[in-house]
Amino acid sequence: MFSGFSLFPPQAASLAPEIDNLYLGVVTITAFFAVVVVVCITYFAIKYRDPTGDKVGAPITGSVPLELGWSLIPFVISIGIFVWASVVFFHIVRAPDQMGADPIPIECQQAGSQASTKSVLRIATFDFIPCCGVGSAILQQEENCIERTR
Repeated sequence: MFSGFSLFPPQAASLAPEIDNLYLGVVTITAFFAVVVVVCITYFAIKYRDPTGDKVGAPITGSVPLELGWSLIPFVISIGIFVWASVVFFHIVRAPDQMGADPIPIECQQAGSQASTKSVLRIATFDFIPCCGVGSAILQQEENCIERTR
C-alpha cells in the first residue's frame, strides 16, 4: 500500500543524515511530551470528574520543587537540543579536511575586467560545489565563472 512512500527525499549530501537525525530527534521529543500531556489530561479528567458540578476546589498554594521541576526540565531539554543543533551547524559550515582531498582549480573573473582571481578548492566531503566560492568581494559582484573540473 505504501510502496515508494517516503517522508524524506533521497539524501543528496553527506551531512543529510545528521540533519535528518536532528529533525527526527526534535519531532520525537515533541511527540513524546504531547502524548504524555494528552494521556495525563484524559486520565485526570476521568478520575476527578464531578457529575453534579457542585464541588469547589481547594485554594492552590505554591510548591517550589514543582515550580523548579517544570521550569528546569524543559530548560535542560532545550539546551540539549541547542547543543545538538550547534554541533550539526558547525559540521555544515566547517571546511572539509584537507587529507585525501582532490584539488579543483577555479578561476573567477569579473565581467568586463581583465583581473581574475585564481584559487584551488580542495573538496573532500561535499557533493555540490558552488561556482566561484573564493571570496565575498568577488561573490558580491556580477562575474563570469569558469570551473575547470578534474
